[in-house]
Amino acid sequence: MDVVLETTRQHRRRMLQWVAQQWSYWRHTVSREQATLGTLNLLNFDISRKVFVAEGWVATRSLAEVRAALRHATLRTGSETEPILNVLETTKVLRLGLGLGLGLGLAQPQP
Repeated sequence: MDVVLETTRQHRRRMLQWVAQQWSYWRHTVSREQATLGTLNLLNFDISRKVFVAEGWVATRSLAEVRAALRHATLRTGSETEPILNVLETTKVLRLGLGLGLGLGLAQPQP
């Protein structure tokens, strides 16, 4: 009986050591997958064209950077579909910050 208990303790210890060694890898993997799935949940899927559609706001000064990131992602993934970035002009102003009053354009569809 003592042999069985000692063997069980040793096995449990080896397993816990292995889990401890793998913990950071799995934590990183799970958080990356959660971020990916969380982002995909923000998108709409156009069944007829088989593409994801997203709407969002970006500062005018960052448009070139966003276009470059989309182009880079397209090349990296080998996608056959080019990303489309439609810019909606607006006169609305978004105030951000704690009294900083940063005037940034807020993209909204025009009537």
